[in-house]
Amino acid sequence: MLSPLECIPHDVLLHIALLAALSGPGIVAPDLLSLLLTSRTLHAALARQSSPHLYAAVFRRTFSDAAGHTDGVLAAELVQRCRAIRRCTTQDVSPRGLRQDLWTLLWTLLGDDGCHALLPLGRLPECIAKLALLHLREDALTSDETKGLIAWLLCLSLTRANVARHSLETRNALVGLARPLISVPAITGASAAAAAGEEPVLHFNQRYFGLSPPAPSDGAIIVTFALKEAVALQVPHHLPPTRAIATAEHRTGPTTEDYLAFQRTGTRLFSDVRAEVSRATTTTATTTPAPSAATLTNRVVSPSDPWFVQTLSTPDGRPAAVSQPYASGLLVGLWEGSLMISSYDDVADADNDKSSGFPDYLCRTPMQCYFSEYHCSAPQCPLSLDYDLLQLSPDPYSPELAAYQEVSVPLSAPASGDAAILDRIIFGQTLADHEEAWSPGGFKFAGRVDDNGEIAFSRRAKHDTNERSETWIFRGRVRYGTAFVGTFRSSDEAAGVRGIFSLRKKY
Repeated sequence: MLSPLECIPHDVLLHIALLAALSGPGIVAPDLLSLLLTSRTLHAALARQSSPHLYAAVFRRTFSDAAGHTDGVLAAELVQRCRAIRRCTTQDVSPRGLRQDLWTLLWTLLGDDGCHALLPLGRLPECIAKLALLHLREDALTSDETKGLIAWLLCLSLTRANVARHSLETRNALVGLARPLISVPAITGASAAAAAGEEPVLHFNQRYFGLSPPAPSDGAIIVTFALKEAVALQVPHHLPPTRAIATAEHRTGPTTEDYLAFQRTGTRLFSDVRAEVSRATTTTATTTPAPSAATLTNRVVSPSDPWFVQTLSTPDGRPAAVSQPYASGLLVGLWEGSLMISSYDDVADADNDKSSGFPDYLCRTPMQCYFSEYHCSAPQCPLSLDYDLLQLSPDPYSPELAAYQEVSVPLSAPASGDAAILDRIIFGQTLADHEEAWSPGGFKFAGRVDDNGEIAFSRRAKHDTNERSETWIFRGRVRYGTAFVGTFRSSDEAAGVRGIFSLRKKY
């Protein structure tokens, strides 16, 4: 007996199928599968090969990165993403198709502009955590490419709520697995694997060869901070409650209020920021005209971030061209967060202690810096790279900075004159409230932003003394527009101090 649906016009049938596909949770609701299994006639009429526009419509309703692709390409990509997300939903950690699924999930996260509802990624954080526990072990026979993908997916998928759901044992295990990745440079093994016959990775029906994920170090740093910040700070009971009371009692150092404020300066997580953007989009849509997609995207992933652009590389596997890897003025403003010191004086010490493995990072300490930024553009001549910038005063009228112009506000997009910028110098300092609580005397900072977007700066006490004249050297990047993370070390090799830092922008 024929189904009544076989007798209705094809366009009406497609509309019914679209409503069925969007009627439940997930990308494609089970109702569409039920419709396909009703009869051979309906299956033939609604299959991806015969009705790619149906699946393309589902893709456009669900994802943000559909522009510029045909219906057939979108339909194929939808199937690929459904497979990858099904792995998360079923908590499948098997190796079959793992490389393709990891790349698909990474591209799916990076392609979201925050204007859609939260992506239907199922139980992605839990699945990636299981994969991390399985594949990031020292004895795991896992490629560097897979380890890098897992590290970044763990970083991008974690939320504060998800971290809180992990047991202390799981958090400690993940921190331990992230440690070796902090010192891993850029991954280059993928090209060799491709040359040895590795299968290409598919993305929007294009074949990608020789792909390499970003260096996992920054992702591992973000994961480490997120997991360690889940443990609430123990506020000493003897502290005065507020700064006003401490001042009245002529007491210095942190107050209970300062500890609580420090607890709120946790590392910004990609998925939490994406959720904020999604909520803001929903709110503005019902009140005022919504911000542009470009503006919202800049709050989640900086469009000029070379990591973002190069990961979404060209179909032949070559990194996409990055004209300006740093958005002018991105650092301008107040950044707050923390740093942690390595449990070893030197990485070489870990080699002498095989039982301990890689160093842990301990003593989470508040860190603050108010950054200003100065540019030198052609035809002016920039300062020498050997110049000790900490000796300079961040004064636009300083003779040494005569060739430089201060960037007064952060820019949401690269300025038209950015291509002519020859040098970017940054200055910074701690503010009075931070100094009163955490760092008597305060610190000053100075450094540069290089051509590939890496930020290197030094820190020294504002008022040099024999005890506090040591200089620390920091290197890092601003990831997804909101998390400034990296490593630091003492300029005095004999001191052996080194560690990691994480900052978030307050204003």
